[in-house]
Formats: sequence, structure tokens, C-alpha cells
Amino acid sequence: MTNTRSVWIPPGEWVDGWSGVTVEGPKNISVTQPANRIPMWHKRGSVLVTDGTKDNLRIVNQDWTELTIEAFPTAVASSEHREVFEQDNSEYAGAPHSTVVSLSTFGNGTVVVAMSASPVRRCWVVRLHLHHVGQRISVDPVTVVAASIVGPIRHLLAKDCSQAHFPFGGAGVRPACHAGPIAEFRLAATTAPRRIEATLIDGVL
Repeated sequence: MTNTRSVWIPPGEWVDGWSGVTVEGPKNISVTQPANRIPMWHKRGSVLVTDGTKDNLRIVNQDWTELTIEAFPTAVASSEHREVFEQDNSEYAGAPHSTVVSLSTFGNGTVVVAMSASPVRRCWVVRLHLHHVGQRISVDPVTVVAASIVGPIRHLLAKDCSQAHFPFGGAGVRPACHAGPIAEFRLAATTAPRRIEATLIDGVL
């Protein structure tokens, strides 16, 4: 069973969460999805923070010592941030501390992901959702060391369209079949602030 509805797409570029197809607003579009799925888009220029704990929807039981950043760089200059407040059951409950995560793009292929100092030691998985097939990122080796990037920077290619896809699957999950690659890397645990500057490059992966 499927449902079809008319959906208003606001101004900007929006990536369909299920298929990876990009649509540019403002306009109305007709969308058909199975009954168990809702239409979902991610705006280019946005940044989201998710918990990597699998199949655990109760915040009180989630492990926030590692969080995932899902970032969607845009081709034009933009900046957006999210603020992560510590869990109520943590030893820092009630403390006036939080962590600010930001994504900045400069319209020249430069992308910056930054995290403010954290009240707890935390590692991060950063996932940059790139624009199109063949695109990748380059990070200066000095930046890699300063940001404490551990392990390789992986470029995850889109799934085959016959494979099921669910948005926000976390580390190692490949993008939807019509999406560009995801550049993924991990940051070592620390309370220190981070800043990672990357350059978007077109080529063959």
C-alpha cells in the first residue's frame, strides 16, 4: 500500500532521505511513499547530531560517549549549528555546559566542521554528505593531526537501488542510491574543541 500527497518544498536544495534525489525549492511536488514511511528531506547546508546506539530510542539508555555528525555541505556560502546538551542522568546534569557543532561552507569548495569544547570526553563520527558521484574531500595532514582524526577518511559510495535504505543508520552506512558519496572519518575522544577544514574535489573515486 502506498500514499501519495502534495508536499511544499521550501527555498534551497533538499536531499530526499530515502532515495538521495536532490530537489530545489520553492515548489510543490507530488510524493508517493509506502504506508510505513513518511516523506523526508535534508536541507543542503544543514548539520544534524545523532546517537550511534543501535535500536535504542530511549535517551536515558543511550551512550553519548560517541555521537555522529551528519553534515550536508552546500555549494554556496552558509553556516548552521546545533547545540548538544548533556543527558540528565550524566554526572554533569544541571551544569551550564553544552557542545556546539557547526557546519560552514564558503562557496569555493571549502567546508569546515567544528565542535566547541565538551564537558565530557567524547569521540565523534563525522559524515559529510557530498553532492554528486565522484566528489571527495581532501584534508591537510596538519589539520588531520590537530583535529585528532583517527584511521582513514573513507568515501562510502551509494547503494544499489535494489538495496533497502533507512536514513541516519550511523557509521559505515552507505548513502541512498541516487545520492553522492559520504566522506566519513572518526575523531578521537577528548574534551578539547575541534576544527576540521576540508576541500571538496571532483574526480573519480
